[in-house]
Amino acid sequence: MAEAMAAVQISNTVAVMQGLANALPNPGIPAAAELRKALEAQREQMVAANRGVALSMSALTYQVASDKVLAQYVKFLSSKSSTALTLRVEEALDKSLSHASQSLGSVIPRVPGTTNL
Repeated sequence: MAEAMAAVQISNTVAVMQGLANALPNPGIPAAAELRKALEAQREQMVAANRGVALSMSALTYQVASDKVLAQYVKFLSSKSSTALTLRVEEALDKSLSHASQSLGSVIPRVPGTTNL
């Protein structure tokens, strides 16, 4: 989960900046590939920082589950089906959140008071 969180953070940051670049062509905004490369270089630190959050979220989510239910879930997580499903969910989230983030970046310059951000 921490890895997926880092991937989404990277994609969303790049998308917001792409949206800004599209709305305000500015030589001070790094190219998407350049920004992604810089963020990818920080992925390991991002994953480490997200681990505690991911563990807390999981603990809260599954605190009411019985040992039997948790054992079934852990078994499923080890399966090929789970891996395939997880990849599809991550791809869908990344795509939809990136699109929304790029839209956000595009509208920021049109919001009064944000021209100096």
